[in-house]
Formats: sequence, structure tokens, C-alpha cells
Amino acid sequence: MVISQVQYSVLQTVINQGIAEASTALDAMVDCEVKLSVPNIELFDEVESKIAIFDHYRSSVSMVAMNFTGEIAGEASLFFLPESASVLVNALTGHALVDGELDALRMGTLTEVGNIIVNSILGSLCRGFEHPFTFSLPSYLEGSGNQIMQYGQYENVSLAIAHTSLQINELQVQAALMLFFHQGSFSKLIRVLEQEVRV
Repeated sequence: MVISQVQYSVLQTVINQGIAEASTALDAMVDCEVKLSVPNIELFDEVESKIAIFDHYRSSVSMVAMNFTGEIAGEASLFFLPESASVLVNALTGHALVDGELDALRMGTLTEVGNIIVNSILGSLCRGFEHPFTFSLPSYLEGSGNQIMQYGQYENVSLAIAHTSLQINELQVQAALMLFFHQGSFSKLIRVLEQEVRV
């Protein structure tokens, strides 16, 4: 997917604002400072998006997904590799997770963290639109890239992947936010964000 450097900068700025809001919310949730890094963003068109998911996640991942509808529509999903998911849950709960154990705690913690991050970024992206958006409740899923492709509606979507990391004390956790935009939604988002910046 090709956009101008100015458009890319606008998109990154707005996502960064959401990252900052998520960091503040996560700080309030735990008894230590949580830092989210400024993400590196990759963009993929409708043909490339499926390939990108398979390339990034051939093995198992944990995913928190939320659909959004309004003037634009799509899905925002936060992905963690298994090792990163375990480190994050251990750091936030103080429980050392073993494979197959404490599944409910793992699911609940990752869903809460994912909900905060995804909500913050979607809120930042949708701020410039005239009409309010509807967000679904977060869904938690574990599986491979192939299984994830069967979960959502990923036909004819544009994809933005924001790679970020969470720093909790001395621990660093890698994550990726995938923003799937239904046909025509990404172009409209970029137009609205550019107008918002000019105001």
C-alpha cells in the first residue's frame, strides 16, 4: 500500500497519541510504570494483507480483537507471541505461568491489556470523524495465522501493522497491533486525519 510520507507521518502521530493514552491507563492499572514504545508501522494492500499475517505468525499467537463500525469499519487486533504473553502476564500478576495452567488468568489479563491498548488507539484514530463509532467487546483467541484468518472477515481489507513493545520494570514485551480496514475505509481515514492535522 502506497501513501505519501506526509500521510504516513500523520498516521504515525495519531497512533502515537493512542499509545501515550494506553500507557497512562496501564500505569493506573498496575503498581509500576508501563512504557509503550513508539511503533514502527507497516502498510499492506488487499492482496498483501493475508500474506503478511502468515509471514508474521506461522506459529501460535495470543490475540485480542475488537471490531469497529461507523464512517469507517474494520477490526483492531493486538497480537502476542506465546513467550511475550507469558512474560506480560507474569509481570502484571506476579504469577509464573506454566503451559496449560492458569489459562483463565492468562486470558483475563491479556484481554484487559489488549482492551486498553486497542481502545486507546481506536479512540485516537476515530476522533476526527463527525459521527460516533461502535466498538465491539474484545474477543480473545489463541491459534496460528491460518486459524486467525478463519476467525475474522479478512477479504478485501487493507492492513496496518504497528510493532511496539511494553516495558514493565526491567522486562520488555513485544507486541503487534494489526488494523484491518474494510474496503475504502483506510483511504477515508487518511483523508480525515489530514484534515484534522490542518485545523
